[in-house]
Amino acid sequence: MEVIFRIEKGGEVLAVFPFEIWSKNNYSLTGYAHNGQHVAADWLYIRDCTRPASEADAAPLLAELRAIGYDDLTVKKRLPSWGRIIAKTSRAR
Repeated sequence: MEVIFRIEKGGEVLAVFPFEIWSKNNYSLTGYAHNGQHVAADWLYIRDCTRPASEADAAPLLAELRAIGYDDLTVKKRLPSWGRIIAKTSRAR
């Protein structure tokens, strides 16, 4: 499963699963954060209001994900376009 780590202006690191759609109606993906665990991650917010997290910033959250059973993660660097996300998830069904 692909995961992208992004960091908010306040320093919170968020794991985004780009091909796990939470809701097509409001452009949201499945995300995971220390505070709140699984969350709806608004694609536009992720694109416009966060930046890529460094490996050092992402390491604690990656370890947390692995500890709860995410042992098949492939870390990616770039957030795909919404069109690419929809195209890839539509083909998978």
